[in-house]
Amino acid sequence: MSDDKTIDGFLVRDRDNATTKTTKEESRYEFLLRVIENVKTVAKEQLQRKRFKKNDDEDKEELELESLETYHDRRKDAQFVLIELRRANRDAMLEMEEKKLNFVERKRKEVEKIGKKVLSAEYEKSHLTMEMQSRQGIATSEDALKFDFVDEETFLKSEKKKNKNNKMSALTTKNKNAFAERRLEDELERRKELLERIEKAKERKISLQRSKLEREEKKREAENAIKDLKRTAAMVGEKFKTIVHQEKK
Repeated sequence: MSDDKTIDGFLVRDRDNATTKTTKEESRYEFLLRVIENVKTVAKEQLQRKRFKKNDDEDKEELELESLETYHDRRKDAQFVLIELRRANRDAMLEMEEKKLNFVERKRKEVEKIGKKVLSAEYEKSHLTMEMQSRQGIATSEDALKFDFVDEETFLKSEKKKNKNNKMSALTTKNKNAFAERRLEDELERRKELLERIEKAKERKISLQRSKLEREEKKREAENAIKDLKRTAAMVGEKFKTIVHQEKK
């Protein structure tokens, strides 16, 4: 039997009795699956341990008896596999529980943050809708300020960016209400942008909820896999007890 070496707290016995190191890219769940495959392989080999040899003198088969050293080696192998299975199963469950808690908390905060943004945007949209209905026929910028338009300085800066020649006088020379009308148009443009942000926020929220459902489905699959591993471990334990009992006979 080869010497066993501890690597990152894990020991994995392969078919050739070699110790394999788990890579960083390999999750503990994948490591657990690999250990289970090794467990199944060892269990199959143990069931086929008893061999028959032909007796030339009597021309019949008789059971080959194991030496005490071979029996102890085989028993150590079985115990080693069970220990590794329990260790890998425990580590995988701890990792899955930790990831589940971190994921739920992170998504909860993200959904809560987006929910607040959506609520704020919905309130702002409702407020703008009422303002648009009440601003029909506004004549002067003073009237506009009473309804809490964006402040005039912000509005003028926005207009200068849109008009490369900075000819702001054109807003007031065509008709006496041109300035107020332009401010109303600016408010409508801002409302359209707001509605777009609201829709994007809603889509993002739906995407997060869908992602959450997908994660929950994967979690259920992982839990089912762990249950299957436990059943396999129990089967291996029973097989080991049967082999030991037969050897004692």
